[in-house]
Amino acid sequence: MFHYLFVLNYFICLHFGYAIQDPPMFFASGMTYQFKAVFHVDRNIIEVPSVYHKQWTPDYPDYVVLDYNGKKHHIRVRKFSNRVYIVDGLKHFRRDMGIYEGVMITFAAPDKNWKFDIHFSPPLHAQTCGRPVHSAREYVFTVDVDNRMIVRLYPLVLPLDVVGYVNAGDGYVTVLGVCGHCHFWKLSMHNGLKCFADPWFQFLTENDLMAGDEVVFYFRPNQLLWEVIARKQTVWDEDEDDSP
Repeated sequence: MFHYLFVLNYFICLHFGYAIQDPPMFFASGMTYQFKAVFHVDRNIIEVPSVYHKQWTPDYPDYVVLDYNGKKHHIRVRKFSNRVYIVDGLKHFRRDMGIYEGVMITFAAPDKNWKFDIHFSPPLHAQTCGRPVHSAREYVFTVDVDNRMIVRLYPLVLPLDVVGYVNAGDGYVTVLGVCGHCHFWKLSMHNGLKCFADPWFQFLTENDLMAGDEVVFYFRPNQLLWEVIARKQTVWDEDEDDSP
């Protein structure tokens, strides 16, 4: 029963983006404070729950250090009004750690510090374990949107290791879009390489994507379709930024 309630609580938090404050833990070296937050697949931002970041006031840190088994990442902290976010640097953190799904992260720091030991749930090697069989998906690749694609309508050329997901004789692929609707993307050729042209330009326009945004491609083997997720970068108004 306890395991069932734990799993139910995890997926509720993962879906709605709740951050969880855990009671402080005691170790031989003293007290360690911790909280949990969801790292969503479609955004590179994590909000620090107020019950934790108020412990920093009035000297909020410029950066936090995320330490996973000795691998450290420095992530910028931004403060707006009474809300605090871990944000700048999460794109590199996600790619370096190989995070392709939404995961729950436990942040643990001794003595209200800004250096966190982090743990993932589910573990990174089992990120997709909670998905139903019919919607199981494999990560394929990530595209960094650049100005060529926006201004010059440069097509999306498929990497050579991705072409294997496309049947040789197919002229179209079925793509599950951002809103859950299926679309047929026509395959074209560019300099002898398979690419998406018009469907790609339409996708960029409909989702108001700009240089610096990301588009993530997955493949659902049980449904023989692709899935795309748009991940827009967070643009901060420096005039409203209360960061230290």
